[in-house]
This record gives sequence, structure tokens and C-alpha cells, in this order.
Amino acid sequence: MNNILEEEVYTTLLEKGNHVLSLCEDDNTTEDSIARKLFYRLEIPSHYLPEQYKEDETITSALDELKKYASLICDKYDCGRKPTTEKILPPWIVFPDLSATSLGWRMGLPETYLTIYDHMVREMSVDEFKKYKEEYPAPQYMCIRARYIQKENLIKEEAV
Repeated sequence: MNNILEEEVYTTLLEKGNHVLSLCEDDNTTEDSIARKLFYRLEIPSHYLPEQYKEDETITSALDELKKYASLICDKYDCGRKPTTEKILPPWIVFPDLSATSLGWRMGLPETYLTIYDHMVREMSVDEFKKYKEEYPAPQYMCIRARYIQKENLIKEEAV
């Protein structure tokens, strides 16, 4: 699969997404549900925040760049109506501040991006899928949205 962006730009976006993801913290809302949150978005005076959360401009800039990437992908694939012909970043990297249960996945840019991502995962060969899964392991809180379990079940069914 080819990338819409040069490899170094793709890698930079991946690094930025992973960085913001590393700043998110889990909030165990129930035994089965893990919400993700970014402390810098909460209404807390900055002098109460740990140093690692005081990089608001860097985080905002990274999130803006990731949203531009998502928009580019959504435009290229006509909001999910065209088949995906390239490897795209996983949704938890592109939208690192959305928890798996967020309503944000059900509207707007994240919903469209997730649709395109779903098409990509479904169309991958077994080898492409294994490589992608190794390259982008899904965080525990994103197991369902990652579609890895569903794809593995399809592979098992096809093998029978």
C-alpha cells in the first residue's frame, strides 16, 4: 500500500500522535470501560498541572496537524465512498484525545476517518494485516475500535 504523504511527514505525524497519546491518562469508569483524557483540556489552573501537561501549544499544534491529515485522507477517499489504496495511520494516533467510547467517533471527521480505516483493514491481506498490527499495536482501550479482533475472526473463518 502506498502513502499519500512522504514517509518522513508520515513518520512525523505518527510521532506527534504517539506523543499526545502518551499524555493522555486512563480513567477506569467501569471494569470494561477505559476513558482517555488530556489534562490540559480540563479547566484546571496551570500551576496545579504537572510539567508534562504544560505544553498546550505543542499539543494543540499536533492535534491540528493530525486533523489536517485526517481531512486529506477523507477528501482523497471521498468520505469513505472510494476504496482505500494505501496504509493510513490508525484512528487512535490521528485522534489521540478521543476515548474509545467518545461520541466523537459517531460524527464528523473522526467518524468518516474510522469508516475509511475500517475499509482499509477489511481489504488487507493476511500478511498486510499482520504487519500493520505489529507496526501499530492497539492500546487496550482501543481494542474494539481497532477492528483487529474482527479481522482476526474473519481470517480464522476463511481458513476453515
